[in-house]
Amino acid sequence: MQARDDAGRWALWLSRLLFIALLAVALGLALAMLRGQFHAIVLGILLGSLFRTPHRWLARRLPGWQNLAALLGVAMVVLVLLAPAGVLISAVIRQGVSSVKGVETWISDGRLRDAVSRVDLAALVDRPVLRHLEQPLSRWFDVADLSQVDLTNSRLSEMLGNLGEWLLNGLASSIRPVLTGTGQALAGFFIMLFVLFFVFRDGEAIGATIRRLLPLARSQEEVLFGRIRDVVRAVVFGTAITALAQGLAGMVAFRAVGIPSLFWGTVMAVASLVPAVGTALVWVPAVGYLLLVGRTGPALFLGLWCLIVVGSIDNLLRPLVMRGRSGMSSLAVFFSIVGGVQLFGPMGLVYGPLVFGLCAVCLYIYEIDNAAFLARQDRL
Repeated sequence: MQARDDAGRWALWLSRLLFIALLAVALGLALAMLRGQFHAIVLGILLGSLFRTPHRWLARRLPGWQNLAALLGVAMVVLVLLAPAGVLISAVIRQGVSSVKGVETWISDGRLRDAVSRVDLAALVDRPVLRHLEQPLSRWFDVADLSQVDLTNSRLSEMLGNLGEWLLNGLASSIRPVLTGTGQALAGFFIMLFVLFFVFRDGEAIGATIRRLLPLARSQEEVLFGRIRDVVRAVVFGTAITALAQGLAGMVAFRAVGIPSLFWGTVMAVASLVPAVGTALVWVPAVGYLLLVGRTGPALFLGLWCLIVVGSIDNLLRPLVMRGRSGMSSLAVFFSIVGGVQLFGPMGLVYGPLVFGLCAVCLYIYEIDNAAFLARQDRL
């Protein structure tokens, strides 16, 4: 009898082990198949969480029409995201075209050549900070010493022609990756909308299934999902406010130095989302342009403004805004953003705070569930 019971327990244990292994393999394969669409799926879920309240209002007004309510919810999200962007992009394009025409005129009138002809490269790099540029510049100009560089009109025309040829070749080689990236972005956008539709329509049922499968108490589930929603809203709100503030600060500086402010301020707001370099992608070339045309004062003002004001907005405003909404300290928010971007790339702006928020809520649940034990330990 004992042997039969032991055999039954071993068979049950083996069947459970086999089932867990099969489940792990199936989940691993499913995640591998979804790897290419992972970001789009996550963004669809996050947008569904952000717009859950307006969609619920629509669903209550359309009882029995779940598909229509979900479709209207998706249309609402598209309008909220794309309509303001379309108006802004049209204005930016108009100012961008004006800026490009201005640059073309500046080059065709010979003002670029006049500006470059006044540059003394040997004196410019004869400084500790720039001395390491002497050898690369000498190789580029094919001279033994920078004092031998010929910046006459004929030589400058040849250099500009070579530079234009190099830019055209680089542009031609970059067209295919850009088109591929644009196609992937559009595909990801439509996948995100597809996911968003089902989140709106079946979100309650999906959430109930996940809650039922999680081995957590109902109170723990409420804390967990509530904190995740708070962190998502904090990430979206903090990123949007920071990008808007940096773009506005850039517009002020560009307007002060006579550079088209709407176009380049918008570009700066978008560039603020780029990890590591961020707004420097915009203001560093602008400072170089001002120096090249001999406007040293405005160049100095623009550089200092962007270093101090625009840089402090990213370092101070984002953690400050996200702290109040995520329930994490400013230090935790700062490291979650930095570490998330290093590990996940641009999506680390979302994933990093989510991971830190999940860790924080797990520690909070542990503290609540073991309050008596921890209090007893403190008295020892």
